[in-house]
This record gives sequence, C-alpha cells and structure tokens, in this order.
Amino acid sequence: MAGAHGEVFDKVTEANELLNQDNSSRALEIYDDLLAIPGGLNKQVSKVVLTNRAESLSRLGQVDEALNTCEKVEAMELDDAEREHIGDISVNALLRKAVLADSEGDYEESIRIIKECFQKVDGNQEALNKILYNMGASLTGAGQLREAKDCYEQVVDLDPDSEEANAALVTTLYNIGVELLNQGDCEEACDWFEQVIERDPSHVDAQEGLVIAQYNQGVELLNHDQASEAVERFEMILENSEGGELHGSILDALVTAKYNFAVTALNDGNPFEAQDIFEEILEVKPDHAESLEGIDMAKFNIDAEGKVRQRSSSAAPEGLRKSLADRAELQMKRIAVKAEAINNAQAQAERAHDGAMVDGEGGAAGAAEGEAAAETAEISAEATAVEAEQKHKAAEVEKSQLLGEVAALDEGEEEVGLDTTGEWQQNLDQMMGP
Repeated sequence: MAGAHGEVFDKVTEANELLNQDNSSRALEIYDDLLAIPGGLNKQVSKVVLTNRAESLSRLGQVDEALNTCEKVEAMELDDAEREHIGDISVNALLRKAVLADSEGDYEESIRIIKECFQKVDGNQEALNKILYNMGASLTGAGQLREAKDCYEQVVDLDPDSEEANAALVTTLYNIGVELLNQGDCEEACDWFEQVIERDPSHVDAQEGLVIAQYNQGVELLNHDQASEAVERFEMILENSEGGELHGSILDALVTAKYNFAVTALNDGNPFEAQDIFEEILEVKPDHAESLEGIDMAKFNIDAEGKVRQRSSSAAPEGLRKSLADRAELQMKRIAVKAEAINNAQAQAERAHDGAMVDGEGGAAGAAEGEAAAETAEISAEATAVEAEQKHKAAEVEKSQLLGEVAALDEGEEEVGLDTTGEWQQNLDQMMGP
C-alpha cells in the first residue's frame, strides 16, 4: 500500500512538472490515468489532480470540460486558498471561452460569459482587472464603445501602470471621437479627441481628428452666414494644422470666411472695417482678386460718402471701460465745481464793475463840493472797473480751458466706445451760460 501511495505521489509530481513546463497535453494524460486508478484517490490528492486537470484542459482550449472539472472541485471542502485557486482557473477558462466567442463574432455570447466571471472574483483584484479588460474588448467588438471605455477606466483606476489597459482606453476614446465625427457631432467629437491628447500628447491621429472636427465646425458656421465666428474657429486651428494635410484647406476656408465677413461689413456701411479685413486676406493670399476688388470698392465708398476713420473701438475690455467711465465722471464733477466757482467769481467781478461805474458817476456829480475829492473818486472807480474787467476776462479763459478738458474727455471715451460726458456737458453749458 505504501508503494502504491508512493507511485501516485510520483505521478502527481511528474504531471505537475509537465504542466509547469506548459506540456499540458502529456500532463492531462497522467491526471486522467490517476483518476482512473481502481479504488480512487484520497480527497486531498483528488483535489490536487482535479484542479490541475482543469488547468490543463483550459490551456488546451477544452473550456467546457475544464469548467465541468472546476465545478467538481468547487463542490469539495476547500480552504480559502484552494477556493481562490480553483476560482482563478474557472475564470481563465470562462475568459478563454469568451475569446473564442469573440473570434466567431458572437460578442453578445462573449459578454454573457464574462458576466459569469464577476461572480467568481471574490475580492481578487488581479482577476477583476483581467475580467474588466476582457469585458472591454468584447464590448468594443459589440460596438458598445462607451461601456468599453468604462471598463478600461476601471482597470486603469485599479492598476494605473497597466500599459495594456491604458493603451486600450486611449484607443477607445479615439474610436468614440471618430464615431461622433462620422455622425456629424463635431463639438462632442472634439471633447473626446482632447481626452485622448490629454492622456497621450503624441497621439497624431487624435490631433488630426481634432483639427478635422474643428474645421467642420468652422465650415458649418460659414454655411450659416456666421462669418466672424467661422474666422475665429479657423484662426484657432490654423496653427495646430501646420504641416498637416488639412493646412491648405483650412487656410482657404479662413480666407473665404474673412472675405464673407468683409463683404458683410461693406454692406453694413463699415468700409474701413471691410478694407482692413480685405488687407488681412492679401497678407496671406496676395493674388486674391476678390479682395483686391473689395478694397477698391471700400475706398470708393469712403470717398463717395466722405467718411473719416473713427478712432473708436467698442471692443475694449469691460473692466477698462468701467474704469474709464468712473474716471470721466469724477473729472466732470471736478470741472463742474470749478465752473461754478468761476461763474461766481465772474458774477462778482461784474457786480464790482457795475458798482464802480455807479460810484464814478456819483463822484462826478459831487465835483462842485470838491474838485479834488471828485477826481479821486473817479480814478478809484475806473481802477475798480478795470480790475473787474480783467477778472471777467480771466474767467472766460478758464471757461475755455474747462471746455477743452470736457472735449478731451469726450474724445478719450470715444476711443473705447463710451459716452458718459454728454449729460455733464449739458449741465456745464447751462452753468457756464453763453
């Protein structure tokens, strides 16, 4: 009996060594011979032989028989390590069966099989990663790219260093972008291509896909007569397309968008803006005949209507506009206070002048009482009148200076498209008088 046990042990050892050497076929033969021994094997040896037999069958692609053998082992009394080991073998057999279904194009069957695997993981992270990765592959085959993306993301979250999972995730993100691009959803396609580039900045296909999507967005804007928006879109992607196949097409589209924008400006009565845009086109396309004609037309309109280029720009940043408006209002308040003081001084000078004239007349009337006194009064009155006249003139000069400040403020506001001085100007005019 001891010799028989020793022979069984030797056979098990031989078969295990063959299995480790990946000679699964010969190992399987030995395991089957052992199971066929009359009287059977003891429970512990049976567990080892059946477990390794299942592994051999799985490697040989006989997955259904492997799964049947796994079920026999799982029905035995197992400790945690043994249960985890046979669970791994069962999962691998199921995944091989799923791969076989994938190869036959039966992705739904593959997905169904892989779902069985989740019940056998039992907290084994490595096994879970393998299942999620294979599920992602099957979902990809089934065309369920977003679900596949979710699986790959979980794998990457669990194992960030997995090159295989990261590569699969990037490829899936890219394929989603391509799918959306083909469906005409350029805006969302851009989002997916940008996710690819964020994970892999050297992904040339994603970079080209992003340019194509943005180019299509620009064309769509152009087709809907949104020339200015199209110009912004094409200018944004032109630099990114340098050296690419689409660079020339993008440049042509940008020229078309700018030309349409210029024509719109010309038709809206903005010949200077139109002229500037036509000139921008000629900087990149010096032989663009339509722009040359457009410049001639813009100049003709300018001459015919006697237009003068305004130094205004309503496109100033809102913060700058608010700052200038606040400053202009403070300056106008200061000017108004000063104007009121000048006005009061001028009125006082006029009253002094009128009083001096009255005093002079009174002094002349009293000449009979004292010629010297009368002469002194007349000289004093004339001096007072001269002084009052000088103050009056000085007030007029200061008024002119203030009006100049108002004009300068008004001009400065025009440069940023503001008009806060109008009401103050009216108040000042009333305060100043004629």
